[in-house]
Amino acid sequence: MKRKKYFLVGFGIILFSINLFGQVVDNELGNRFKEIFPELEEGYIDLNANGKRDEGVDLSETIPDSRVKDSIIQVQEILDFLAENFRYIPLNKLQSVKNALTEVSGVIPEVISFSYRNLIGTLIEEKIKLGEDGIFFTPTALQEARQRMGELISLLVSAYKKEAREYETDFIKARDELLEMIERGFPLPGNLNNEELDVLKSSLIYTVVKEKDSNPQRVGAAVKALGALKAGEAVPYLTELMEVEEYKLDSIKALGEIGTRSALNLLTEQLAKTTGREATIVIIEAMGKIGGEESLNRLLKFFPQSDGENIEPEIEKAALEALKTMAEKNNNSPQIYNILKNYLESENPEYRILAIRGLSNFKSTSSAELLFSLLNREKNEDVKTMIIRSLNELNHSSTIPAFIGLLRDENTSDIIREEVLKALAKNPQGIKAVQYIREELGSSSEKVRKASAQALVELYKVDSRAVVGALLRGLTTSNQEEFLTQATEVLARIADRDSSATLVNLLDKPFPEVKKNVTWALYRIRPEPNIKTVDVLNNLVTSETEPLEVRINAVRALGVIGYDSPRLRVWQTMVTTAKMRGEKYAMLRYFAIQTLGLLGESNQEILNTLTSIVLREKDPELKKEAVMSIRRLAVVDSETEKVLSDFFRTVEDQELKVRIIETLGDMGSAELNKLAVGMQGEEIGLSVRRRVIYALSKAGGEDNLSAVIDFAVDPELREFILGVLEDADTGIMRPLVNRRLKTESDQEVLYLLKELDSIYAAHF
Repeated sequence: MKRKKYFLVGFGIILFSINLFGQVVDNELGNRFKEIFPELEEGYIDLNANGKRDEGVDLSETIPDSRVKDSIIQVQEILDFLAENFRYIPLNKLQSVKNALTEVSGVIPEVISFSYRNLIGTLIEEKIKLGEDGIFFTPTALQEARQRMGELISLLVSAYKKEAREYETDFIKARDELLEMIERGFPLPGNLNNEELDVLKSSLIYTVVKEKDSNPQRVGAAVKALGALKAGEAVPYLTELMEVEEYKLDSIKALGEIGTRSALNLLTEQLAKTTGREATIVIIEAMGKIGGEESLNRLLKFFPQSDGENIEPEIEKAALEALKTMAEKNNNSPQIYNILKNYLESENPEYRILAIRGLSNFKSTSSAELLFSLLNREKNEDVKTMIIRSLNELNHSSTIPAFIGLLRDENTSDIIREEVLKALAKNPQGIKAVQYIREELGSSSEKVRKASAQALVELYKVDSRAVVGALLRGLTTSNQEEFLTQATEVLARIADRDSSATLVNLLDKPFPEVKKNVTWALYRIRPEPNIKTVDVLNNLVTSETEPLEVRINAVRALGVIGYDSPRLRVWQTMVTTAKMRGEKYAMLRYFAIQTLGLLGESNQEILNTLTSIVLREKDPELKKEAVMSIRRLAVVDSETEKVLSDFFRTVEDQELKVRIIETLGDMGSAELNKLAVGMQGEEIGLSVRRRVIYALSKAGGEDNLSAVIDFAVDPELREFILGVLEDADTGIMRPLVNRRLKTESDQEVLYLLKELDSIYAAHF
């Protein structure tokens, strides 16, 4: 019988595990993806590359059950997850996914393949643009890796210094783990001291020499690390590795990073005898990184010397990319400038983009004029986008007028408009275009509207008056729903007080989104009390035809404004709202209860409403807020005090109990100590006990102050209690301390009493 029970329990655990992690759908693509990502068997993809599932603030590695709620991980759910997190997926794995999509068979898998193949291809291109091998890590992974690499390098140095044989194991273990992390693509820490650098370089060179014939993966990682460290002393050893096909490309890249004269000489020799396209391209890229006149002279042969000469496109592109890299390093050679200038007329848009990026680094009037000229006649939107970005970096005096011209031109596409708006948002001089940016808030394109809004938010930091003025002028003359919606959203984000009057007038508009934005803006702005503003908001709260969000925002705005009058009777509106029924009104009621405390009016009807909610409401959060509002009203009412005291004895929710104690403390309840007895135990959090102690001290009286002393059984609270009681009524405290010194048996409490006694003795 027991065996059967254990079997059922075990089977239940298995079922629970399957349900928790999710099974990958059983089809060809699902199986291929499990080969690429073995951890899919447990329902996640290891984005942090640490061999375990991570659920952090920056990302979740679990594949969400987003398409079919069946605890089965569908292929499309995996692909959606990859698309969302492609930056953290190694490039080779993305390429494996693309290959799987290309090679699949079967009707449904092929349909899925057609839907995702181009997307994955685009993501691979984006991944490559991110940098070396497209490697990109989450903030958590990078932080953990930096910390661990620092620890490993410290272990290397420590073992190296001690020299004894018993430390060799530590040295090798630390070196191997460090190389494994480098293999995975993690960058070395950038704050290494000279001693750490020397030991690290020596151990990497040792790895290259000793393991080049036996461990190519580890040697490859060591070579990359030597390049990243710009280890000039490694050049002789890289010379040997360049003769080994397996290490040739990594060695060339490392020489480009090292960038010394000897590294350049070695690359020049290699270029002269290299015939392979891939190696030639890598050498060209390395020379571009090194820069200098000698590198430039070697690269010139890869550009057509005459109209009829043909250069292999991939090599020509690599050479152009190298010139762009050299220009980025402030190489202002006229030869580079002229070559890049000629490529502006290329029929290949990729070449034109590279030429534009290179010319933008010259920071000259002539390069800006070239780009302005091209801007007016360029048809390719990718190229035009790059011109806009480059001109924005150059920030020539004609840049803003040129951008304004694009916004005013009705033939400018939405893609270009969005790019111009993004550029203006980053340019301090963009404020000069504020009128034209504002007009784009009414665009038929949502992306353009959002870009315009973001630009105005950014430029508000530059000149708040100009931005608000432009928005208010537009709002007073426009009736277009898209414009009004986006403009009021901007005002809600910036929360500028000068916009309050215009915003209130917009509440007459028939557009729900506009009202949502306006009421939220008024809540954030917290305008000065104004009868018209309060009256309009008050009417919105009671209107059943208004969207619920508008009514909630209006209640919250009334709370922060905190104004009422006999004519407006906002408190009456809040009482009525607080009494509403229905789950849909829960948050409306919550903020109405909160606002009753913020308005400051404390008549009997308000107190009765709040105490009724405390006693009869089922929602604990509404009860808590009702108690908080009673406390905010700062009333001293014996009937309310009795209701709260009696109710306290039925409460189990700790936070609700503390709020009642705090409220009774503010009321000066003489019997508060009787309620606080059960709040002394260590199971009650330290911060909660501090709140109770303060409430007791606030209430005052001998019994309450004596109860404060009782809390001193916990030594962690002694200093806090001492600070509270130092300022208590000495007419009560001195005799109380004297009496308790004679009877107290707890050593912690006695310690407090003696400190208090010495303080009183010193002052009286």
